[in-house]
Order: sequence, then C-alpha cells, then structure tokens
Amino acid sequence: MTEKERTTIIDGMISPEGEKVKFISPVNARTNVETWLLNLQKEMIETLKKSVREGLKDYVNGVQKTRKDWILKHKGQVVTVVSQMLWTLDTEDAIK
Repeated sequence: MTEKERTTIIDGMISPEGEKVKFISPVNARTNVETWLLNLQKEMIETLKKSVREGLKDYVNGVQKTRKDWILKHKGQVVTVVSQMLWTLDTEDAIK
C-alpha cells in the first residue's frame, strides 16, 4: 500500500477530548464523496452499536469487578448510553 492510499483509509474516529474509537471495518475515502461519507456514517453507527452491546454485556455479566473498572474499560459514549439504558430499565421497574 502506498503512502497516498494509506491516507485515504479512515479507520476510526477521535472525540474532541481525544478518545479514540477504532472502526470494525475501515472506510475507503477514495470513492465519490457521497459514497464514502455514507459508508463512514454507516460504519460509525455499526461500530458504536457493537461497542454499546459489548459494554452492556460486560456490565450485566459483571466482567469487570467494579463499576469504576467498567467505566475505565469502555469509551465515554458507551458508558453514557449503557448507564442511561440501565437507569431507564430500573425506573420502569420501580414504576411497575
């Protein structure tokens, strides 16, 4: 792979805080802009869905010994989404 080809592959995203999320499948940005932006959007969504599923599974199964360990293992967006999901479930149970 040449230097030019390497610079057209998008393999992840970085938050303003510097948190890095690596994509499941890198996106080739050498196609039409409409095509690769759509592919990039799909990859961002799929990667985050997979990360949220893994974060929820780890939390529910107690993979990490403490909540602090779980928070430190997973990305900030995953921790936020899973925490909101669990809060909603607990709230629904309390209302019932």
